[in-house]
Amino acid sequence: MKRIFLVCLLSVAPLAIAGAQGAGFVALPAGNNPYPHTVAVAIPPGCPSQEAQYGRALEAALKARNIPVQEISKVAFTIHSREQISQMQSAMAQPGPHVFINGRMMGHPSLEEVVSEAQQQGLTPK
Repeated sequence: MKRIFLVCLLSVAPLAIAGAQGAGFVALPAGNNPYPHTVAVAIPPGCPSQEAQYGRALEAALKARNIPVQEISKVAFTIHSREQISQMQSAMAQPGPHVFINGRMMGHPSLEEVVSEAQQQGLTPK
């Protein structure tokens, strides 16, 4: 079992990954749900990038809708195979900010995509 730490990947320029754009939220490898029952938005502290600014705006919009959200600056995954390493590298190569919801993640989602996933995961107010 390997533990991989991915920190401050949000300042990386967007990469073109076949099939990554528009793929929606993808499942993390089994056993990886670092922030249960909340929407976690990964933003490097004090980062002035456009991705970080968008992440903060996304966080504020979710709070305004009473959806549980928190800003995070570190993400760790437990990886069990080379296939999972490749899967996570592809997922994390998407433009930031990266958003995590109950064991699923997406890079640079729209507010509508986050709200929809939060609703599917039962995180929106009744």
